[in-house]
Amino acid sequence: MNRYLFFFIIVLFIGCDKTEDNIFTQTPDERLKATADEYREALFSAPNGWFLAVDTKKDGAYRLWMSFEENERVGMLSDMDATFSKAGETSVVPCISSWRLKALLAPSLIFDTYSYLHILADPQGANNGGSNSEGLISDFEFRIVDTDNGGINLIGNYNGRLARMDRATPEEAEKVVQGGLKKVIEHHDEFLNSNKFPTVEVDGKRYLMRPNFRKTEFAYVDEEGVLTELAVGSYLDFQGITQENAQSNVYFFEPAEINGMKVDGMKWIGNKYQVEINDKTYELVDNLVPPYPLNFGYNQTFSQLYMNPSAMVGTLTDPFMSEVYTPAYNRLNGRTRAIQEMYCKFVMNATIGKPVMELGITYLNTSTQKSFTAKWQYPYTLNEDGTITFTDREQTGSTNEFYYEMYMKELPDFFCSLEYSHYDTGESWANVEKSKIIPHTFKIDWAENKTQGLTGNIGGMFRADREEMYLAGQLKQ
Repeated sequence: MNRYLFFFIIVLFIGCDKTEDNIFTQTPDERLKATADEYREALFSAPNGWFLAVDTKKDGAYRLWMSFEENERVGMLSDMDATFSKAGETSVVPCISSWRLKALLAPSLIFDTYSYLHILADPQGANNGGSNSEGLISDFEFRIVDTDNGGINLIGNYNGRLARMDRATPEEAEKVVQGGLKKVIEHHDEFLNSNKFPTVEVDGKRYLMRPNFRKTEFAYVDEEGVLTELAVGSYLDFQGITQENAQSNVYFFEPAEINGMKVDGMKWIGNKYQVEINDKTYELVDNLVPPYPLNFGYNQTFSQLYMNPSAMVGTLTDPFMSEVYTPAYNRLNGRTRAIQEMYCKFVMNATIGKPVMELGITYLNTSTQKSFTAKWQYPYTLNEDGTITFTDREQTGSTNEFYYEMYMKELPDFFCSLEYSHYDTGESWANVEKSKIIPHTFKIDWAENKTQGLTGNIGGMFRADREEMYLAGQLKQ
């Protein structure tokens, strides 16, 4: 048997053809150089220059305009000055750098001398608004991945940041030299100011989808009731400043996955942003408030509600202002004390071993120009319908509230009203006797932001027996 196997192997070797077949007519190095030369010609074939968008790790997308010259010089402008004024007028003052296209492991576009692109990758945070020792975490050397629709897809050689190049049109190039990279962002800000919570409803579930430069934000509540938030790098085209009554289309470097669905950019069609999800088109509609439940309370997403009435004109509305805040403010002001700000926060009361809601009112002694904070704590019960009832009210023992509660009574009474049979400011809170406790029940929900320039999430505490009566404030964790 072994003898037959030996003869079989000999025949097999004799039957093998030992000639070489050259599948390619060029060596790998020659093919790589030829590909690099093709990309070089492509860079010169855009008479109006190129847009380069790069997705920094810390801050999302920045967009630059570049004009490549055959002497390996490149002129560029950047949109950095739209959000980081210390960078200078990067959208109107050109920066000149040198560039090379090298055939490394893959054709690589390399920018040699310090430029706007290098500022994004500078580890000194003071130069770009990033953190020290890291900066924004970007790249200035890129390998070319592929091309599509006349554009070029790239990835950074050092930090792996995604980038995209697209040819500029004559109209876009004209806008660029007029500061268009910054102006397109300023124009988009107008949309964001008037559409604070753009929302899409898919199969009965609502998703926050906020089209934006730098990063586009998404938020939704998953099937387990957990709030999920994410953001993807995104950039704007020039449609917002080249067409009448339009906003810019929003492009992503890679699709965003939202609850098992993929979203790959947002288009402005007609007078709305639209997204494609599972081959269906959905319009973004402003929801006025976030399209998911507010988790506000002890050990919740948010535990504090902060109010600066002078900075929240329009958001703090009647009847709360006319019936509660203003009478309290005026009466206390008559005692040379002016209310500055207020807060509601949920904290653990170590004495009773239960969480309570604490109301703090900071007022200024206009005579001494010193500020003091009066505090009250409210035990509460959580009801099956999701409302909260404040069942009592206690002072903390400070003279700040003990001496001045009577002058701003409407504010502490707003959550739980008290009547006293004995209250002597010559004594202390320990000697006070309550004659009547009137609990108040509230629905906690988002409140609409009606103040120009006011940022952050706005929450409200709505009286269950009179929902138009509510206190609103900026939410904090």
